[in-house]
Amino acid sequence: MGVPEYLAIRGRLDRAGRFAPRHCTSTTYVREWPHGTSTSELERIAAGPDPVVVETVGDDGEVLQREIAEVRAEAVCEPGGSRTFRVRAYVGLHERASEVRVRRDDRVLWEQWIPGAPTVEVRLERAPRRGSVRSTRSAVLALAYSPPADEALASVTVVYRWGERGFRTVHVGPPQSIIEIPADGLAGGPGCRFLVTYSSGVRGCSAATDVFEWEPMPPQVTLVRPAPGERVVAGVPVVLEGFAEDPQHAAAPLEPQRLVWMIDDQVVATGPLTSVDTLASGHHDVTLVYRGDLEAEASVPVWVRKPEVPTADRWPDWDPIELR
Repeated sequence: MGVPEYLAIRGRLDRAGRFAPRHCTSTTYVREWPHGTSTSELERIAAGPDPVVVETVGDDGEVLQREIAEVRAEAVCEPGGSRTFRVRAYVGLHERASEVRVRRDDRVLWEQWIPGAPTVEVRLERAPRRGSVRSTRSAVLALAYSPPADEALASVTVVYRWGERGFRTVHVGPPQSIIEIPADGLAGGPGCRFLVTYSSGVRGCSAATDVFEWEPMPPQVTLVRPAPGERVVAGVPVVLEGFAEDPQHAAAPLEPQRLVWMIDDQVVATGPLTSVDTLASGHHDVTLVYRGDLEAEASVPVWVRKPEVPTADRWPDWDPIELR
């Protein structure tokens, strides 16, 4: 007995009862089975009284599998107060099933012949690389589909994987024989590859490129304050503010102690927001260093001038409420 396959039926339903499929596919793994929406819930969201049913049918018209779909109101900005609903359901693909349909009461909203299992092949024509010329730093994928894709229903999703847990969706669209993936902002390192999921409109399949390695993307450090060329007064506290973005670990929280402030090559503080009490008059270089797996830094020059009037730290001590 083979691995069970499930049809993932998704689409949009309007108040007139029209159903438009969107990115339907099939899978052997269902992470979370959608809960069928009850009649009372449908009435609450003004989606009508009857549940939406997804079912597979054999050549003789026999219903082989039936599931109640999940229906959720969709927030859209359209004139006239029109409203649409998202429909989602998984239904087991029986070996004798030849057709899948979406039904409401006695009305068939959508039906589609179930084709044979599709296949997709992907080859990495050009690996991504760092560089200054956009046309040479993109990744290029070559794909072949069987049977040939029906652009009206079919779709392709490309996910970029790097390291042990890093992943990012980089392309969703109709099938193409050549797909170019811009490398701007993509992390690097060992174990990189592109995963392709192809849906013929009803059933799906997947493939992956060979693993490749490329240069990790360095962190980006931004220094907010002091501004470049800012002039400050000696004896006045200077605010230090900045942040860093690490594309290699984009989802991980930034540890404040990895941000190190240096003035004239001397460490003075850590964290994204801090201050130093005084700077001597003259020229100083303020540098923010990010110390992660890869280091990066940003610097600005600061000019400190002597005060023209006494600053607060040189005022004589006095009691403002003392009666004289």
